[in-house]
Amino acid sequence: MRKVRASFAYALLLGLGLSSCLSGEYDQFRTYQLPPAQQVEALVVGQSNLGDAVQRLGAPVFVIENGDGVALAYGWRNARRWNVTLSAPIQDVDANFSFTARDAHTPGLVLFFDPAWTLTRMESGHLGPLLPRAQRPRLVEAAE
Repeated sequence: MRKVRASFAYALLLGLGLSSCLSGEYDQFRTYQLPPAQQVEALVVGQSNLGDAVQRLGAPVFVIENGDGVALAYGWRNARRWNVTLSAPIQDVDANFSFTARDAHTPGLVLFFDPAWTLTRMESGHLGPLLPRAQRPRLVEAAE
């Protein structure tokens, strides 16, 4: 009985294999770069300003208005992604299965500045929870 089941399973897989399509891909990529540790450590909360941060770390990935201040976000990521797709005709219906796995978390560093552009705090971790919620931009009126 086991031989019959095994033969049936083999025949089924062979039949699907002849009339189906299996494809896959693997991607690996790097997004941005981790700021040098010595440059981050040189920034001092309460003393460093926005110019110091940009001079030491370069352009941020995001700039977000945060109340009267601003937050600069630096992120980096080395990611891998697997994707497998199987398509097979089953009777009169085409079946399609797709699987994708990827790293969706971007590590980063967020620097917070007050209205005088002084560094008030630095936080590191995944950018999603660290970034302040977007706010509507303030109206900027020209001085007369």
